Amino acid sequence: MTIHAFTDAHDGYYQVDVADGQPMPAWTQSLTPCAVQAAVVVPAPPLTLTPYQFKAALVQQNLYTSALTAVNAAPQLTQLAWAEALTFIETDPLVTSMATALGQTSAQVHALFQLGQTLTP
Repeated sequence: MTIHAFTDAHDGYYQVDVADGQPMPAWTQSLTPCAVQAAVVVPAPPLTLTPYQFKAALVQQNLYTSALTAVNAAPQLTQLAWAEALTFIETDPLVTSMATALGQTSAQVHALFQLGQTLTP
């Protein structure tokens, strides 16, 4: 398999995989060959959880009591967010600071959010 790249008159980019020894597709004849571009990787959006999902996942990971202790020792704005948030976002500073306080890595936080998405009240 060989990858061929083309552009059109409007700077559109096309990539075609052609089996070795096979002719190029006819639709590529009106295009201009160009260098193959690296794939563009669009990161997935951060996971979000309801307060129940977030706190239930903490319970299941035996982190809830430690999280409460960390929240109670945190500034009032953090305590307010813990009590009133409608969603918890994986990359939110509240979550990342709590993760640091609990000694959790970003991979562990991601796993916690994946677990939380499976939980319903």
